[in-house]
Formats: sequence, C-alpha cells, structure tokens
Amino acid sequence: MFERLNLFHTPEDWQELHAKIEEHGGGERTVATLFAAMGWNLAISLFDKAGSDQTRPSGLVPEKLNSFPVLAKAPYHGRIGGDYAVLVRRNDNELHPYVVAHWNKDAKTNWNWGNYFETYENALECFIKKSSKQTSEAKTG
Repeated sequence: MFERLNLFHTPEDWQELHAKIEEHGGGERTVATLFAAMGWNLAISLFDKAGSDQTRPSGLVPEKLNSFPVLAKAPYHGRIGGDYAVLVRRNDNELHPYVVAHWNKDAKTNWNWGNYFETYENALECFIKKSSKQTSEAKTG
C-alpha cells in the first residue's frame, strides 16, 4: 500500500504542479522539473511493482522504439491502457536528439508520431504535459 507524505501538499493534477514549477526562475525551474520527473518515475516504478500487465507501462512499452532508447513512458493524457506518451533519446549528432512520441501496442517497436526537441528540458516539459493532460474522455472514461 502506498502512503502520502502528509507534510507536503498534493497537487490536484500535473497542471497545478507545472504551474508551481513555472513560478520559479530558470535554474530553479530546471531543478524543480528534474525532481518532479524523478518523483513521477518513482511513482511509476512503485505502480509497476503493484500493478498488473494490463496497467503498467513498463510491461507494455518496449525498451527501444525505432531502435532508440525509451527514457520515460506514461499513459497518454493520464489514461491507463492503450496509448502512451514516451520520451526517446536519439543520437547526439541529431539536430533534435529528443522525441516525445505517441505509442500504442499496434505500433510494435516504432512510435506513431512525435514532437522533436533540441533540449532535454523542453522535451521533458512536453512529456509531462502529454502524460498528464486531462481531456473530457480521460475524466469520464
């Protein structure tokens, strides 16, 4: 069973957390984004250990897509099952080495489409938005 740390505020959603991060300046914003993403990875790891093959991203999403390593994966728009947002690192010599992509099981070891970024910080910001954006379908279904 997972327990909250009651000493700290729990945001309602990623938009609230992202708004808090945006209140800080450049360097502080980068560090806050880094630790928020590390917290996300920890939560996914704990979820993976407690979840089933139908609910855990690491059980579904390949470790590599289009032959590039997957750095992070999360249910797309906060929905469990089906579609996933993935953060992929391409070669260093690429103009845009980071890709935030859409993946589902029908794509097998390729991503369906993606947004390309020059910096990890910009890619991570996009990944957080895609993995947390609430749509009316996500809220009701």
